[in-house]
Amino acid sequence: MVEYYPQTIYYPKDEVEKKWRNGDLAHVETRLLEFVRRHAMTLVDVAKDDNENPGPEEYLDAIRILVLSKGTIHPPAEMAEMIREINKEIWYQGERGEGNPQKVRDLWEQKYAFQWSEARLFETFVVLEHVAPKAVQTLHEAVKAIGVQ
Repeated sequence: MVEYYPQTIYYPKDEVEKKWRNGDLAHVETRLLEFVRRHAMTLVDVAKDDNENPGPEEYLDAIRILVLSKGTIHPPAEMAEMIREINKEIWYQGERGEGNPQKVRDLWEQKYAFQWSEARLFETFVVLEHVAPKAVQTLHEAVKAIGVQ
């Protein structure tokens, strides 16, 4: 099984699980299942690299591998979320007297962008654990809709 844990930050799985239980990661589930639909044929190809007749574990590993290789499940949404975080930091630093938004933006990107992306990936992996059967079913349905075996 392909696993993932952020290397540059401390993000306890318990915290992500709590966010899942509170419904704060429902948008990640929606985006993940859409990612599976969008990349169905690629996922089948990746799974068949491991086993000519892949089962659920091969399909789940294929999802994990493709998510890791792309680094995101929904680039526009994640970019918008990152911009919101940067804008919060610009506001916060502006309140503290830092009047150069570009400097704040550049500093945020240097200090936090990679860690922020790692945290989003970790959340995606935890969500996938919770929706694994649904993700495999979504993949099967997408492949069937395309009309390929």
